[in-house]
Amino acid sequence: MIIDAHAHLGHDYVFDEEITEEELITQYRKDHVDGAIIQPFISRPYIEETKAYHNRIAEFCDAGKGLFYGMASINPHFKDEEVYDELKRCVKELGFVGVKITPIAHAVNPASKDGMKIFDMARELKITVMVHTGSGAPFSDPMMILPAAKQFPDVTSTSGMMPMSRKCCRSDPSPPTAATVAVFPMGRSFRVVNARLLATAGQPPRPAALLAYSPKHMVPRNNP
Repeated sequence: MIIDAHAHLGHDYVFDEEITEEELITQYRKDHVDGAIIQPFISRPYIEETKAYHNRIAEFCDAGKGLFYGMASINPHFKDEEVYDELKRCVKELGFVGVKITPIAHAVNPASKDGMKIFDMARELKITVMVHTGSGAPFSDPMMILPAAKQFPDVTSTSGMMPMSRKCCRSDPSPPTAATVAVFPMGRSFRVVNARLLATAGQPPRPAALLAYSPKHMVPRNNP
């Protein structure tokens, strides 16, 4: 089974990109990909639009017959109660398995007060936090995740997209102070399945290997 652990749906108002349901399904059928963890592109900075993006993903995942899972993306600068209520709704009602922080698009430092509250909420809801790293320095420097890893050691975090900016790729894949941070070389054309995120989604662990997905071909890779 191959699951794309980093997929987007909708229109991105920061990067001016768009991916439709039809495009995802067509590409996955072509490449024999069985499912995906779907997160929204960046909406306009309004909680109503954020909710609409999440609802769209939930509908898409419901049609995927158990192989598609949602990941929330909420601007951490929204009011605390708005962020919490929507994230809780995504997890408890829509079945989402994680939450994404995008420092370059949300204009947030993961180690700031607003950034850290996402990890705090994730701990309560028992979900994974993915942080976009690489482009968007200094907030997207992978090392910005370390304060959260120290304060919330029971929260699994993933650092993705690091190759987009060599200047920011300073993370040690196994720093002793951040044992809960999984570092993978995610990129636009190269997706790596995060076994911990799949575990959150209720998927069994993949013995001895992770599976990488590229839109052009599928590549099995050893789990370091």
